[in-house]
Amino acid sequence: MTNLVSKYHLVRKRCIYLRIYSSYDSFNPEVVKINIRQHKISIGSQYEILVEQNEKYYAETDLFSRKIIHLYLKKDLIKRITIFKSFYFFTPDYKIELPNGNRIKFQTLSHWQTYFKCVLENDIYEVYRHRKRKISIYKNGLQIGACKKNNVTIFAGDNYELILDRDTEVELLISFLLILDNMTSKNRGNIITLDIGLIFKEFKKFDANWKPK
Repeated sequence: MTNLVSKYHLVRKRCIYLRIYSSYDSFNPEVVKINIRQHKISIGSQYEILVEQNEKYYAETDLFSRKIIHLYLKKDLIKRITIFKSFYFFTPDYKIELPNGNRIKFQTLSHWQTYFKCVLENDIYEVYRHRKRKISIYKNGLQIGACKKNNVTIFAGDNYELILDRDTEVELLISFLLILDNMTSKNRGNIITLDIGLIFKEFKKFDANWKPK
């Protein structure tokens, strides 16, 4: 634990910050508003995660492998979730180890990595990447979240803006974002990065009229 805390304070790698998403009414109690900022430093990745302006979680890639990601409660660094990247030939898959020790699969279902699926008990989660650097999240066929990523970074990492329905499994959806970042991010060592977004055909069109509830 001492080494982990020391690593957290002294080694500043890639970080993610979550805060209020100002594009929506900040007085709406039914919405989780999140902003994600990624810092691109060093070899691995570290994430500071703020939910509703509160720094609640901390995550990092494993000391020996970027294929493993650990998610902790920030207050006392209690591990909540561990993510493992599976061996693959064509499309990457991940396993998510939940607090109760059960493991579920996060599967890539499209060759161009635009459609993903995760099943938790009786619930089916689907994640779609869209043009213009957008992401949408569905649960049992109904949209529960939307995310947009910036296109230019200078001396910094990626920035995301995310909104979710209030009654969502926040830790699980955070895991989805950590997986997508691990899978797609190319921000490593560049001073200026330009992301032109998805160039392949979308598996599903982004619903610009969706609003959280």
